[in-house]
Amino acid sequence: LGHPPPHSLSGRGLAAGGVPWRAAEPLAPALASQASRARRLAGGFGVASVAALLPAAAATHRGRGGRRGRRGVQWHASAVSAVEVVESAEDSDEVFGEPGQLFDVPALSKDKPALVVWLHGLGDTGKGWSDTAPALHAMGLPFLHFLFPTAPLRSSANGSGGRGPTPSWYEVETLDSDAIAAMPSPPRGLEEAAQYVLDLVEPYIRRGLDPSRVILAGYSQGAGLALATACRAPRPLGGVLMLSGWVAEPLENRRPTCPVWMFHGGLDPVIPLATARCCFGMLQNTGARTSFYSYPGLKHGVADEEVTDIAQTLYEALY
Repeated sequence: LGHPPPHSLSGRGLAAGGVPWRAAEPLAPALASQASRARRLAGGFGVASVAALLPAAAATHRGRGGRRGRRGVQWHASAVSAVEVVESAEDSDEVFGEPGQLFDVPALSKDKPALVVWLHGLGDTGKGWSDTAPALHAMGLPFLHFLFPTAPLRSSANGSGGRGPTPSWYEVETLDSDAIAAMPSPPRGLEEAAQYVLDLVEPYIRRGLDPSRVILAGYSQGAGLALATACRAPRPLGGVLMLSGWVAEPLENRRPTCPVWMFHGGLDPVIPLATARCCFGMLQNTGARTSFYSYPGLKHGVADEEVTDIAQTLYEALY
């Protein structure tokens, strides 16, 4: 659920006509550097208990956070300005808590500006993924501005037990898609986490960025949050990238109004491929525009071919 496990990155380019990129360079050296960190964090992942999916030594640093989600934002469909509206969020501090450090990586080019909010998995931090930005910049996407937020520390959620507080966006009670579909309400903390992400996006909308130029990306637990946030956005966003993730809440009364792209390992022992396909079916049943990419041999992590597909997807959606 947290950080991707070790994987090899061997340097490869995109298909002809795709993102301009020099194939002689390493594909994603930033992701390669994550592998050694993953070896230190990742224990023996098992699917019997959510607690067992937590990294063995979750980071606990704090830094500059954002607003705690007590206020929401209504984006006018006729203008890029936004008007704040007060929401009733009783005990919101207890539900969501104080966000951790936010890592901001500006775009290298002002041409065709776009924003990507990248949401980490359970037990990880924004820093764990922040080096992904220069890797994608080098793959012909210099116009992307990245935000890598860090989830609040949760001590009782996800059955973390003796591991102590760990960064977590919301409580993970089950990974079973049928059980999630039958939930009477979203998991505890999910609504507040989604509002926090919308609050991160709001200043950019106020300054004139069209919501269709906003992409939400998430890995594992962060993928569920990315989708949930898009479902609550006042105006359609540019899309959602779900990496090794699952649908975290019932979709009976919710429908994403933007494209959703799912990327999943064929041998994922944490979120089995069958579960991911069930989630894909849940999205299809809502009428959402969705695509599914699977990678034979890939476990709960990221592979070269997947990074290529992600870069190509961003390029086609935003350029």
